[in-house]
Amino acid sequence: MNDPRWPKVPAVVSHFQVESLLGAGGMGTVYLGVDRRDGTLVAIKLLHPHLTDPSFRERFEREAHVAALLRSPYTVHILDYGVVDGRYFIAMEYIDGETLGQALRGGPLPVERALRIAAQVARALEEAQARGVVHRDIKPENVLLWAEDAVKVSDFGIARQSGAATLTVPGAFYGTLAYAAPEQFIGEADHRSDIYALGATLYHMLAGAPPFSGSFEEIQREITEKPLPLEPLAGLDDTVVGIVGRCLEKDPERRYQSASELAAALERAARGSTAPPSEQPRRAPSAPTEALGTAAAAGREALSMRLGPPRTGFPFTARLRSVKYELAIQNECDDQLDLELRAEDRGGRCRFKLPQRISIAPHGALRLSLRVRPKKRRWRGDREVRVFTVYASTGDGQPPFTASGRFDDLPFGWVPYGGVVAAGIAAAAVAGGALAAGLIGPEPGPEPSTRLYIALGDSLSRGVGGGVMERGGFVPLVRAALPGFDLLNLSVSGHTSLDLTEQQLDPAAAEIDRRKNDGIDANEVGAVSLGIGGNDFLDFYFGSVQTGVCPNVQAGLLQPECVGALRAMLDEYRLNAHAIVQRLRGADPELPLFLMTLYNPFPTEDEEAAAMAELALEGMPSTQFPEGMNDIIRAEAAAGGAHVAEVYPLFQGRELELVSSDGVHPNQAGYDAIAAAFIEAMRGAGLPVLD
Repeated sequence: MNDPRWPKVPAVVSHFQVESLLGAGGMGTVYLGVDRRDGTLVAIKLLHPHLTDPSFRERFEREAHVAALLRSPYTVHILDYGVVDGRYFIAMEYIDGETLGQALRGGPLPVERALRIAAQVARALEEAQARGVVHRDIKPENVLLWAEDAVKVSDFGIARQSGAATLTVPGAFYGTLAYAAPEQFIGEADHRSDIYALGATLYHMLAGAPPFSGSFEEIQREITEKPLPLEPLAGLDDTVVGIVGRCLEKDPERRYQSASELAAALERAARGSTAPPSEQPRRAPSAPTEALGTAAAAGREALSMRLGPPRTGFPFTARLRSVKYELAIQNECDDQLDLELRAEDRGGRCRFKLPQRISIAPHGALRLSLRVRPKKRRWRGDREVRVFTVYASTGDGQPPFTASGRFDDLPFGWVPYGGVVAAGIAAAAVAGGALAAGLIGPEPGPEPSTRLYIALGDSLSRGVGGGVMERGGFVPLVRAALPGFDLLNLSVSGHTSLDLTEQQLDPAAAEIDRRKNDGIDANEVGAVSLGIGGNDFLDFYFGSVQTGVCPNVQAGLLQPECVGALRAMLDEYRLNAHAIVQRLRGADPELPLFLMTLYNPFPTEDEEAAAMAELALEGMPSTQFPEGMNDIIRAEAAAGGAHVAEVYPLFQGRELELVSSDGVHPNQAGYDAIAAAFIEAMRGAGLPVLD
């Protein structure tokens, strides 16, 4: 570990044991590390010693904090950051794979592979753009590939937030020459600079080299003055060349204006590159018998599922309670798949947490979190390797499809198994027109020209009890008031706003984009409802109010622990709400989008605790929190051209009438009230709702 740039590498950084050198770059040196509390492998970046001017720490901590909030499945997650012995460090999840730069040493990539990799990078930039984060150094070396070309974008820890002071000298160049946008040479950059860099990276994947090369002065002159060399792209489809050319426009105003728009274009091009026009994906057939025939023809390659490397969340707990795996599922067929998921291990020694039911749009992908923990802790004995299996069933009586994983059960704790666990599975399509957990259409089956209502949210949208949405939730009531609409309910009970961004947004945006571009008239997504934040609110209430951290408003606002807990919840909720609205707006700027304000179910309980809950929802003038969660919703709706279903005032003074016996969820009258608020908002937006 003798690094000439940093001769004395500490053996321990924070609570991480430094193990071995992984590599070095312009900003720092990266080491493999181990979390001493639970044995998790991490990557530790130690920034170079010269990055220590007096104003650096404040900017470093601010920007690292913003980057740490990026939780997209396409980004390397930051686990910790800080200063140790005057040295700045960033600890990140460790990805056992190769960089795109290493993959390119063998020459250009196949077109479909290049497009799929670029699309995932664009999805990472999509969340960054929504949170106001500019990467500034997208290049092959910062794109990590693992588990069948799943992508993780690294080095967001030294990005900057739009409008904020940067880690570099104002006006100075920051980036990598061959991939830098023209404006970066004068010290300027925004999210469109990242789009340019991704375009240069895509060019490299297709041509085998970046578009420009030479000395600093030569590259600067070529990038800012010379036209893009198109000869290396000769023979490629015009659509692909057009995407590259638009990304690499010298004027930022002529590029793609959002990462969402670019990602959608790349995903369409990737689908188009796999087959001639006559074989392009078609809409799901309306008749069940035709759908079953399509399923049989699809064979064993209609769906694939894989488990990624285990990882933990941020911040770490004092002792690791569970191991988190990323479960990636790809639907390769022309029909929507409605799947039931379960997991079990040999001997029944483990507990598993994953969604029980999911829906995946045709040719769509979904990334889910699978958490595994032992049913009983062992404090003595030998290491035991546990093997577990994930089962995916279409519910049509056919055998389930499986993917297996493994991990180490150690007597002193729960340590993830190092390495990528992958398994392929295949499934046939579900009969079109069936009443499934995710998609409901008019009998006997949805017509291709029917518009769609998409619901995103938690248990308020999905319903409580019975596990299927027809038995609860406000969404079926809203759908009943929308004549001629199909329903795609992607809501999952228990999801926070962060869970929604990670697991519900991708399939929703994919379906919106597919219907916009499938050439079929009058089948667009006609409405999207968002019921977000209920579990963020409950986590704060039960974790801080009921535990005494925030006993009441007067005392709580004087306690740093209470103020910090409330501020952290509101900050993350604001970022997630913004990311959700902007992602959907990027998929379709004209999309009728409906958000709801949250109600307070607790006024009948302790008055002081109820007032604290009220502060979280509505804020309080003349305090550190003049705005609450509902103010955030209203502001994001106004900024994003969305509509608000005002649920909050409907429950004021009517808690005993509208809240169920569990003290949290609505009863049927409460669901009726929420549905009425959405229907009224939809009527005000001009949708054809029934009385």
